[in-house]
Amino acid sequence: MLPVPHQHCFNSSTGCFSELKDGRALPNYLGPFGENATFAKANMTAAVCAQLAAAQGYTVFAIQYQYECRGSNDLATATSANASTACTQPCYQMPNGYCGGAAANSIYTQILPAQPPSPSPPPTPPFALPPNVTSVDCYKEGNNGRLVDDYLGPFGENATFAKANMTVAVCAALAAAKGYTVFAIQYQYECRGSNNLATATSANASTACTQPCYQMPNGYCGGAAANSIYTQILPAQPPSPSPPPTPPFALPPNVTSV
Repeated sequence: MLPVPHQHCFNSSTGCFSELKDGRALPNYLGPFGENATFAKANMTAAVCAQLAAAQGYTVFAIQYQYECRGSNDLATATSANASTACTQPCYQMPNGYCGGAAANSIYTQILPAQPPSPSPPPTPPFALPPNVTSVDCYKEGNNGRLVDDYLGPFGENATFAKANMTVAVCAALAAAKGYTVFAIQYQYECRGSNNLATATSANASTACTQPCYQMPNGYCGGAAANSIYTQILPAQPPSPSPPPTPPFALPPNVTSV
């Protein structure tokens, strides 16, 4: 059951207008519906229809045949037929008002309450590189072979899973594990490494690194035949342990060197 407001929430009555010959002047039927239609008819008022229209964002609404509520946002179409004197059916619960008639709409407009502005989307986090990694730029792939030649992954049956998890940090770790200070990502997920920055950047710079990095949507990880190239500083390796001292030249206890 719809509550009956204590006061009208509509702004003004526009008048009585004939229904269109082809189609509806207000095409959106708002009620009553279903098994309780007879009960809802008896509770239909201009205020209830206004409430139904406001719930769907309509500023124009009409009542026809005493209880049929319709809405739209097109006042020009709603009033495009001739003005009518056929709105003679009294409104339910408003015996001194009229709510449409046969093929005639009592049309109203209303001012909807201002909607609060939609919250701004959260800012995109910055494209953060690992602290030991530096972005060089985007470079074309070589015409005769790979400029960053050692393919580091993804591999095998889990390649699809690995693709979705490839990031600059993951590729850096794969390169570091093999001692590479230069690495590149191509086609969003192909990770390659080398120690030759001159060769890696020997082709022309490119603008084709347009594929977003997985899990880093505001960064770019290569493109078609284009490498996003990075360098990294590898952690210092601990010095190799000194060999054990050579034992002294020991003679048997009963032997003397002359």
